[in-house]
Amino acid sequence: MPSVPFTPIVVADPAGVAGDLAAALPGYVHHVQSEPVIAAAQNLGARTVHLVVPDDGSDAPIDPPPQPSDAYRDAIRDAEQFPESVETVVLDGCYQPELADRLAVSGISVLGLPGRLGRERATAFAVTWYSAARTMPPREAFDEALAATGLHHLPDQLQPHWHDRDPAARAVFRGPADVEPTKVTVWYGTNRQPSDDADYYTAEPDDQLHLGRCVVHVPASVPVGRLRGRRSRRGTEPSSYQITEHETLDTLTLLREGLEAESVGRRSALVYIHGYKTRFKEAVTRAAQLHSDLKYPGTTAAFSWPSQGTANGYWADEEAVQHAERYLLQFLTQLHDDVHPERIDILAHSMGNRAMLRVAMRIADALPHSTDLRLGNVILAAADVGRRFFTTEAPAYPRISDTVTAYTGAADRALQASRIMHHVARAGLTPPLTLVDGITTIETTDLDLDLLGHSYYAQAREVLADINAVLYGRHDPQSRVGLAQAMDSPTGKPYWKFRP
Repeated sequence: MPSVPFTPIVVADPAGVAGDLAAALPGYVHHVQSEPVIAAAQNLGARTVHLVVPDDGSDAPIDPPPQPSDAYRDAIRDAEQFPESVETVVLDGCYQPELADRLAVSGISVLGLPGRLGRERATAFAVTWYSAARTMPPREAFDEALAATGLHHLPDQLQPHWHDRDPAARAVFRGPADVEPTKVTVWYGTNRQPSDDADYYTAEPDDQLHLGRCVVHVPASVPVGRLRGRRSRRGTEPSSYQITEHETLDTLTLLREGLEAESVGRRSALVYIHGYKTRFKEAVTRAAQLHSDLKYPGTTAAFSWPSQGTANGYWADEEAVQHAERYLLQFLTQLHDDVHPERIDILAHSMGNRAMLRVAMRIADALPHSTDLRLGNVILAAADVGRRFFTTEAPAYPRISDTVTAYTGAADRALQASRIMHHVARAGLTPPLTLVDGITTIETTDLDLDLLGHSYYAQAREVLADINAVLYGRHDPQSRVGLAQAMDSPTGKPYWKFRP
């Protein structure tokens, strides 16, 4: 008889399920309620994590099905945090196909028990599946349990579902886990108010620009496109990016001296402008990840405007990003006038595109009399900007930049929500396509994206590879093997898609 592949089980928010499972499977269940799920799984070496939503004690199907709590959503969104030991996650009552797919892409199999299945039937299926898994592989145990419980006769939306881990979605690592972390210096500008605590800056706007630099350790054990890796119980290597040094600065003189010491061709500066729901330290670590994964030939900086860093801070973020416009322009101007990089490249994401677009308009209006500031490669990712405003004002970009590339897509749930809230189409969301002369538009819908479909610029390897090609001078999209040309039928204008 093969060894039991699932011991121990971690059950969170049990709603009585832990007791039922423990009674049916003596010695098989570790009942965890107070510990965070991921920490408990790490401590126990769990091979299965069983997540259960609280219910009202009724055996009747729940309609509508319960929505996963923020804790569950965070666990799925950051599925890479589960330790290496975890092979299967049971979404019991909190099952949603999108959440399950996110885990499967991260290399974890998922058993989904819909909330509408009802508590009694869900528990009976779980007991049958766990029992069958003692003697057969988990996928075969699923088929056995489905037949044994008769639940295969239910409508599809009520049936249990199995999601196999995706063997093709293996993470690409930067090197062996025992390699020392790479140190990346991220320079920054921000109009956040300084903080005395470990966060360095608050979410409150300030009326001045603050400068500084952070040193970020990038572990080889973190896969390309991610900010953290699956945790190992065996190793001691860090599983996420770590800011190890922080220094405030009055000027960017040190950056100028550092670039002057670099060889020709490596004296450029990439400025990352984050989107909504981003704290200062998150912006810095994302900039470090982009520097590493894009293999950027120069130095990387982040402009961090005072986002609240919370899901319910959207309207406050809208105000904050408008207030940040003048400070972003000031930061870019200081970078240009004081540091003299070979070129200044821009990567603006989501709501950060609002500040960047207005800065581009200011620079274009000032040329050539009031400024000689020009940009190199401008990357606009998932722009949370009204489509009409973008098409009217975005022609400023080609006037002040060497190249402009916009990434857009239909699977972006964050921009879908923005469109509903504003009652206005978003430039980074299709349909319709937002096409502007002088801007290369690339559609990402066919890619295998994350749960929200909003962070592909930093997570999808195909997009990272394409941005890398742009930054290294392959500006003609026809020369980039991952792209195929398409035509927008309403306008007759060309755009580009990723090849399947």
